[in-house]
Amino acid sequence: MTREEPFSTTFKLDKETKNTVRYAEETEGQRPVVGMLYVQKGELPEPHPKRIRVTIETLE
Repeated sequence: MTREEPFSTTFKLDKETKNTVRYAEETEGQRPVVGMLYVQKGELPEPHPKRIRVTIETLE
């Protein structure tokens, strides 16, 4: 499937590593679009959010 319009997907906190927080995509029985997402700890507020939303938009 090709998406031309921006879309959002949500992630739940999965695991914390030394320098990052790993989030797992919430798929609700569908196949994942992104899968796992790693975010640097310094870019997140404390305490780290349990859920985040990411919007994906094509640029070219």
